[in-house]
Amino acid sequence: MQKYDGKALTLVIFESVMALFYLVAGVALLVWEKAEVLIQFKTIRIVVGVVILLYGIFRVYRAIRKIF
Repeated sequence: MQKYDGKALTLVIFESVMALFYLVAGVALLVWEKAEVLIQFKTIRIVVGVVILLYGIFRVYRAIRKIF
């Protein structure tokens, strides 16, 4: 594990929080029934949810590589 100074630590924490946000947003679009208010067409909602979920997984991977 690396040691970070204040600015770098803040950036790593921010990147990790954003990665979790993307994961939660992707899952929410896929399973949350009230997401139809945001995106009416189910197919488009599923595609957008999967893309956001995959991007979240990519961001988690990058954050883990950066931390370790």
